[in-house]
Amino acid sequence: MPALAAFLGGLFRVLFQYLGRLFLAFLPSLKNLFFQLLLGLGVTLVSYEGLSIATEGILNYVADNYFRMPADLIGLLGLAGIPEAMNIIFGGFAFSFGIWSSYRAFKFIK
Repeated sequence: MPALAAFLGGLFRVLFQYLGRLFLAFLPSLKNLFFQLLLGLGVTLVSYEGLSIATEGILNYVADNYFRMPADLIGLLGLAGIPEAMNIIFGGFAFSFGIWSSYRAFKFIK
């Protein structure tokens, strides 16, 4: 049993020496990749949040003005399916903004 422990101890020591050298060899490229990834994620977060705030402002403006119309007109628009159409349109905008911002994130990774 002591021989096995000595063997495993030596094996791990050699293995960690080689892994340490390998890590030091790849450290500059890993550092560059890490900072590019952080930059891409930061641009994505800022873009997505900015577009999300703008879309929410437009949606609130449309909803406020929609409910200021006379009740009869709101009923007719509801029968025509205008609220559902507006949900589809704004959902499509949100989806396209998400796709666009994820494209911006991966654009920074070379």
